[in-house]
Amino acid sequence: SGGPDHLKAGMEILEKVLDGRLPYIVSPPSTCAFDAAKDEGEDGSDGDSDWQVDDDYESEKEDAEYTKKVAEGDLLGVFGEERHGPGSGSIKSRKKQTKLFKKREAEKAEEALDAGPHPRE
Repeated sequence: SGGPDHLKAGMEILEKVLDGRLPYIVSPPSTCAFDAAKDEGEDGSDGDSDWQVDDDYESEKEDAEYTKKVAEGDLLGVFGEERHGPGSGSIKSRKKQTKLFKKREAEKAEEALDAGPHPRE
């Protein structure tokens, strides 16, 4: 049909809101269901209120590497990811990273040769 695409328009507006390019505010409701229940004398709990609690639950043991990464603030490392900066995926950036990596490898190889045993002259 020749009419506007409402789904596409809605997705575009939502994307702009999530990116912070379009201000969006929702006022809180004037009354809250929890407050209304409290006013009536109900505390919102009953005998089955702890049905989600499992008394036999034990948390997993943390390994040393995980604990070290958390202490260092490396959240991405905890999940097995590498930290990337802005523009790290561009072609120019990848070429620069490859060049830097090769340079560092060459320096390591050169240091290994210099540090190795030298025959007496």
